[in-house]
Amino acid sequence: MNKSLAITSFAAIITAEGRVVCWGNNMHGQCDVPADLENVVAVCCGNDFATALTAEGRVVCWGNNYFGQCDISADVCATIVTDICCGSEHTMALTTEGRVVCWGNRYNLCVVPENVENVIAITCGNYHNTVLTAASEVICWNYSKCVRAFYENILMICSSSFYTAILFKNAVHNGSNCIICWWHDHPEICDDIPHNVIFTDINFGMNHAIGITSDGCVLCWGYNEYECCNVPADLRGVVSICAHSWNTFAITAEGCVVCWGLNNYGQCNVPADLENVIHVQSKHGYAVAITADGRVVAWGTTISKDRKIPADLVAQTGMVVLM
Repeated sequence: MNKSLAITSFAAIITAEGRVVCWGNNMHGQCDVPADLENVVAVCCGNDFATALTAEGRVVCWGNNYFGQCDISADVCATIVTDICCGSEHTMALTTEGRVVCWGNRYNLCVVPENVENVIAITCGNYHNTVLTAASEVICWNYSKCVRAFYENILMICSSSFYTAILFKNAVHNGSNCIICWWHDHPEICDDIPHNVIFTDINFGMNHAIGITSDGCVLCWGYNEYECCNVPADLRGVVSICAHSWNTFAITAEGCVVCWGLNNYGQCNVPADLENVIHVQSKHGYAVAITADGRVVAWGTTISKDRKIPADLVAQTGMVVLM
């Protein structure tokens, strides 16, 4: 998963030099990036704080610390971290030993269940965590319960604000769909998953989902308010997807961005000259794209006072690995 760009009430992006630049709402200092932060390979954002991971495996947090979002434990500082993800008010980190460590949040999200070990993948929702172990056990917990189950042929796990999903390698898994989804109060997003389809990637919005099929087409399902599931009929050759709230974005093999759904802030008015796009993210009616040459382009608007992209910003464009 590309973790070079994150958006909540503010935006955080990794530059070509491995530094982080933030802009937008700075009420809690979430845009005040530590001056000595460098060699960054991943960044994620909560409501009003940010977490970065460096190539050396060091974790740095800044912004609102009301719930301890920036209180990185000595345990984390003493080990090498390989991945991070953020919920609304917490961060989860994966270490080289396959352990997970959480901090922040006023509920029990940061109390890791017993016997969580040999973890190989992590993902966070607003108020839930999910991990995948080397033994193919998926463990998901929120503030009140924990669910554990073993599965075979897992391709990926992913989360949105309220959902968690498992994507399997096969079109049919144990007589069921190739996607298992659970959580929250709109079950149609989990009940309406297309049958007998091989997906290569999936992404979830607030109450709808999108998947890339093995032939480069996209399918959407779930709650279709504002027509966020109405895929353009001529859309083909899709290589990347993004869903949020009532919007859906797709990037084609030619680097074009296609958007559909709610357009109340102009978030679907993709700039006509935008091309060679490799990554796009959207939140609160605001969209940001990164092109192959590192150019950063934004459109739409939001309630935040300042959404002007810093001048001369060149984004990181390639996947970076830990040293």
